[in-house]
Amino acid sequence: MHSDAQPGLLMGEPKWKKRSQCVGAFMWALSRLDASVMSESVVFVLPVTLALVDDYEYRMQGLRASCLFVRNAEFARRSGTGSVLLSSIRTCLVYRSDAPQPHKLLHTAFTAFVAVADAIQVDVQEWWALCDALVVNYGYVSDKIKELRVVSEQISIVCERLGVCVARYLRAFIGIVTHVLESGICVAELQHVAAEQVTALAKACPQRVCVYVPSVVAALARAWDSADNSSGADKLRDEIHRALASLRETDADAVSRAVRSLQTARPGHFDTW
Repeated sequence: MHSDAQPGLLMGEPKWKKRSQCVGAFMWALSRLDASVMSESVVFVLPVTLALVDDYEYRMQGLRASCLFVRNAEFARRSGTGSVLLSSIRTCLVYRSDAPQPHKLLHTAFTAFVAVADAIQVDVQEWWALCDALVVNYGYVSDKIKELRVVSEQISIVCERLGVCVARYLRAFIGIVTHVLESGICVAELQHVAAEQVTALAKACPQRVCVYVPSVVAALARAWDSADNSSGADKLRDEIHRALASLRETDADAVSRAVRSLQTARPGHFDTW
């Protein structure tokens, strides 16, 4: 190679990065591509999608392109291209505080993972990988409201896919939702999301959730108290009632004992429970 070669080429910098409009054009074309012709277009679409997912600056677009790619679920599953995409997406399931909009990037990564995993019908181990990512990311974002909401919302999604197999992560997930319900930094909207996850966990794994009834009811009580002076209080309290109903289906006696304890400690405050 000549000594005056461009540094970007020496480092393997793709030419399209000098023409950012190429990315917009690709996304536009992919969004309008008939899913039935994906098999004929894959040699053009897949390499670009993978390059975008792997590129820090354009990762968001790459993740969105992945969702578009698997609209033809049968082809993605049969050809193995979906598995290739999922391997690339898996590396994006980590919170990046230096990203321009870290909560949006994290949400888009989770959304893309679920879309591809659903399309190619992955086994339980892949969903466990997503659960691992949720637990790890919670450690990074436990004091960040937007990011914490993103992580919390995924719990009901994995509950739908895993059912009783979510028991493997039940302790960790209960820890996340009780933290959100009890935390002073959390607003009613986020606590509402956490209460929804209580219902999802109770329905997915009733045999094990009953063990955590005392701590979950106590956390719901903290959220109930915090709703006194917040907007969205009525909506939050309605969701807390639904969460309590789902817990009663797992162990009505344990819930009754926990509620009676609260009512004794604070007469008149939890009468509607």
